[in-house]
Amino acid sequence: MRKEWILTEEEKVTKKRRIVENRRTRASDTNDDAQPKDMIRKYNSDSQTIFINKKENSRLKSKLYNQNSSFISNIATAYNDRIKLDLTGYGWSYPLTRKITGLYQIINAKTTTALRLISFYKRLYDFDVLNEIDKVNLIKSNLHYILFFHASLKYDPIHDVYHEENTNDKPLYGAHIREAYGIDTYIRCTKLIRSLYSIVQMDKYIMPVVLVIFLFSKGLSVMRKSNESFVNNYQQIFQIQNKYAEQLWLFIEKNYGNVQVVRIFSSLITRCLLIQEFIRDIEHDIYEK
Repeated sequence: MRKEWILTEEEKVTKKRRIVENRRTRASDTNDDAQPKDMIRKYNSDSQTIFINKKENSRLKSKLYNQNSSFISNIATAYNDRIKLDLTGYGWSYPLTRKITGLYQIINAKTTTALRLISFYKRLYDFDVLNEIDKVNLIKSNLHYILFFHASLKYDPIHDVYHEENTNDKPLYGAHIREAYGIDTYIRCTKLIRSLYSIVQMDKYIMPVVLVIFLFSKGLSVMRKSNESFVNNYQQIFQIQNKYAEQLWLFIEKNYGNVQVVRIFSSLITRCLLIQEFIRDIEHDIYEK
C-alpha cells in the first residue's frame, strides 16, 4: 500500500493501462488457441456438406439420365413405327405426269415423307393433346422445313440418293433435284443435307428428337404473313418444345460430353437458319417466275 501511495497520478494511469493491455493480450492468446480448432471444425463440416451435396447431385443426375434414356427410346419407337402407315392409296393417278421424272419423284417423296411424319407426330402424347387448330397450324407452318432435317436420316452420301429403309419407296436421286431445280439449287441443298448427315452419323437417336423440337416452333416459316394466325396456346407449345430440347441436351451431354452438346446445338441452329434462307430463295424464284 505504501508503494501504491507514493506513486504519482501519471504513474498510476500508466500502470492501469498496462494492466488492461496485459488482460487483452491474455484474452487474445486464448482466442488464438481456440481459432484453429474452430477452423478445423468448420472445415470438416463444410467438407461433409460438399460430400453430401455431390452424392445427392450424382444420385439426381443418375435418375435424370435413366429417365432420359426412356424418353429418347419412346421417341425412337414412335419414329420407327411411322413406317407402318399404309400408303398404297396415295400417289399420282395421272400417267402423263410421270414424264416430268425429276419433279414427279421429288413431289412423290415429299408427300410420302410428310404423311409418315404426321403419323410419327400423332404417336406422341404431347402432340396428341393439342387442340386440332394448333396441330394443323404447326404442321402447315413447320413441316416444309422439317423435311430437310428428315432427309438427312435417309441420305446415302456415297450414291447421292435418298431412300427410306425397310420400305418399297422409290429412291430419290440427287440427279432428280438437279433436273428439277438446276445445278445451283442442287449444290446448296446437298451441302445442307450432308452437314446434317454428319450428326446422324454420330448418333441416329438425335435427329428424330430434332424433328419434334422444330415441330413445336413458332415463326419457323419465314414466308408467313404477319396477319396469319398461328397457334392458340403458345405457352403450352413453348413448354413442350423446351422439354424436348432439354431432354436432347441431356442425352448428348450424357453420351458425348459438354463440348459436343454445344457444338451440335450450335450446328442445328445454324442449319435451321440456312434452310430458312434456302427455302425463301426458292419461293422467291417461283413467285418471280
